[in-house]
Amino acid sequence: MRFRRTLCTLLLSFIERRRQLATLAALGTSPGGLASLALIECLAIAVAACILGIAAGFPLFEAFRSDASIAFGVRPPFGINVGQMVLSSVLAVAVAALGAVPPALGAARLEVIHAIRED
Repeated sequence: MRFRRTLCTLLLSFIERRRQLATLAALGTSPGGLASLALIECLAIAVAACILGIAAGFPLFEAFRSDASIAFGVRPPFGINVGQMVLSSVLAVAVAALGAVPPALGAARLEVIHAIRED
């Protein structure tokens, strides 16, 4: 389900940027260059999202844990497992990379004339 959402989001991004990619192709960017541009952009967004999620997750977790100890008088006995967090981040980037393959292939197969003409 999440993979499908990721794929749909990336495909919509590709459709919105189709004219821009066609302009880059018209200026001489190779099909492989367009495909790698789409993949690198997707991976950069995924890595940035993981970093921001981890950076925001630690303080929020501690804040909720402190609130729970104030509300119930007992500090919850659970904590953050860094190994699971790293594994989840790696899996999220892998899913994003897999989701970026169809838009990257579409960018490589882009017909410049039709993409620039369409508005």
